[in-house]
Amino acid sequence: NKLSGSIGDELALDLYEELLDLNLGTREDSVIFRRMADGFFRIGDYKTAEICAAEALKLDPQLTGFKNFKKEFS
Repeated sequence: NKLSGSIGDELALDLYEELLDLNLGTREDSVIFRRMADGFFRIGDYKTAEICAAEALKLDPQLTGFKNFKKEFS
């Protein structure tokens, strides 16, 4: 996740929200929601992270990359 690592999580989250407004497609939106979940998790907003992760998996149940969430929310 180079974007959030290089510009800061809060700015990356704002940009991800803008990307969602572009309606790029189900697969792309699911990845954006997963990245948003990662960002919210890193800044300590676990509730919003969980909501974003759920939305990502709703859009693409086969999406991977949720190791932190499985450990934290299991």
